[in-house]
Amino acid sequence: MGMNWLLMKVTSGWVAPLYPVYAGEARQTPSQEILYGIAFAADGLHGWAVGFKGTILATADGGTTWNPQTSTSKISFAGIAFTADGLRGWAVGGWNGTILATADGGNTWNLQTSPSQEHLFGVTFAADGLRGWAVGERGTILATDNGGKTWQTQVGTVLSGVAYSADGSHGWAAGDNGTILASDNSGKTWQAQASSTGENLFGITFGADGSHGWAVGLNGTILASDDRGKTWQAQASSTGENLFGITFAADGSHGWAVGLNGTILASDIGGKTWQVQTSGTDAFLNGIAFAADGRRGWAVAWNGTILASDNGGKTWQVQTSGTDEFLHDIAFAADGRRGWAVGWNGTILVTDDGGKTWQAKTSGNTENLLGIAFAADGLHGLAVGWNGTILASDNGGKTWQAQTSGTIENLLGIALTADARHGLAVGSKLTLLTTSDSGKTWLPVEYRLYPAPHCH
Repeated sequence: MGMNWLLMKVTSGWVAPLYPVYAGEARQTPSQEILYGIAFAADGLHGWAVGFKGTILATADGGTTWNPQTSTSKISFAGIAFTADGLRGWAVGGWNGTILATADGGNTWNLQTSPSQEHLFGVTFAADGLRGWAVGERGTILATDNGGKTWQTQVGTVLSGVAYSADGSHGWAAGDNGTILASDNSGKTWQAQASSTGENLFGITFGADGSHGWAVGLNGTILASDDRGKTWQAQASSTGENLFGITFAADGSHGWAVGLNGTILASDIGGKTWQVQTSGTDAFLNGIAFAADGRRGWAVAWNGTILASDNGGKTWQVQTSGTDEFLHDIAFAADGRRGWAVGWNGTILVTDDGGKTWQAKTSGNTENLLGIAFAADGLHGLAVGWNGTILASDNGGKTWQAQTSGTIENLLGIALTADARHGLAVGSKLTLLTTSDSGKTWLPVEYRLYPAPHCH
């Protein structure tokens, strides 16, 4: 029998799971409710289905007949898992992180303590029945190592990097556990992408064509995409150092990445291969930017370090920044003369001579600033940082005004379209904010990292 993908819709109590099932005869159930999830024991006879209004059905004859079980809950369930012996099982769903467990094949179900209030849409367990995971809305990942007696929220709640296409139609965000999100409607809706890695990602960038993109992260991770971020492939980075920033020249061929211990990598063939460059420092390099010509570049690090190159990154020289604050991000206009750097304690530096000299500007803020972006005109810019900080400038960074972000989460990355109208900000707890009025107002975006049927 072949595999079919069947749409999750039930009429007159017929079961049609969202998940892949073997084509065969449909079975009548005693329930008229929508069913969202199904699981079977190893024997192929004992199975369970869950759905709307707390519905749990069980079969002992391979699905020929189904009988309702008492779930003790009216919460709608979206996912279910059982151990091979068919005794221990778990059902998840609801609006408040609901997890139920059974140890007797579903005859009785007991509520477990969940650390989340988010919708849960799926659950799975290892063969030992001890290690399990549940996933849900807003990137929620819960884990247990004791059969569900206790659950912990897993690390995977930070978005660190963000990028926009020049016209603002496409956007991308990258973060913990290989998370990559993509939007093809100016940030209105977002979809999780298959990144091919579980490493934390810190930086992401896309070429001018909006098709070719790259992301970097822990342990020398470099990913590349040539289909607007729908699929990603790992690239050989030539390093095991953590990488935090990446940029590409307008030609899409020449690119650079920076990271721990003064690491600077360069590629001249679209990132297919990377070579280690000599930075002359062992500093924690966190941000990098290049002018449109692909020859002049700058990187920032702790202790106010700013490195500059005028030969495509082959050699680097230290520039005088005038600060010893940890600098976290840097941006330059296409002309390679106007540039901006941000860092801890509200630090904002500006140059108009290609970094030969840098001037400190008053940000009016003492929060650590972690990201900066400017529009093509070099006048309109945004900076983001801790505790929901968003600052805006309309005069090339000479002065800055605080904006209302609507969040207290730390914001780590910012992207701005060439016309300065559309912007994206990302941060902790998978925060993703959008603006369509040059940053005057910001709206949070809801999305799911794990597509699943809607749970009522």
